[in-house]
Amino acid sequence: MLKLDNITVKYGDNTVIDNLSIDLSEHNVIALVGPSGCGKTTLLNAIAGFVPLDNGKIITDKKISFMFQEPRLFWHLTALQNVNVVLSDKKETLDKAKRALEAVGFFDFDKYPHELSGGMQQRVALARTLVSDGELLLLDEPFSALDPESKAKLLDLVKKDGRQTVFVTHDPNDTKIADKIIEM
Repeated sequence: MLKLDNITVKYGDNTVIDNLSIDLSEHNVIALVGPSGCGKTTLLNAIAGFVPLDNGKIITDKKISFMFQEPRLFWHLTALQNVNVVLSDKKETLDKAKRALEAVGFFDFDKYPHELSGGMQQRVALARTLVSDGELLLLDEPFSALDPESKAKLLDLVKKDGRQTVFVTHDPNDTKIADKIIEM
């Protein structure tokens, strides 16, 4: 279940989201689109509980996994360790982390974040989110630093994942995987 009930979010005197009500429970992949500064990331952060509501409530019974706009990788961990960090320390989890990295087209398991391009860091961050046990995935611009071929593969991967996903995008072409598009 994911319902937004009359939510309002303000930053000081600036109202970013004003009395938004929507039931997203029946939709699997939801795209938030609109121009910069219109409240897409704020809405994602509100759903995750990172931003306080000034009014209303968000109702969900799902465990949330979040991918930030910036990869936010641990600088002292390799790509494989960055993905494995959301799992336990057993050998099977390393195999699961490797499979997740391979699924996003990343094979340099032992590289550190400073050795990776922005697109590669983004793939590692997406793999970490996809390998998590979250039932609701919140993805903030997950495809922005990717080349068109990689983007197409990862869009398909997110669609096939099967978990409810809300993602922010500036690219209208990304919305082709969405069951519901919310224009902000």
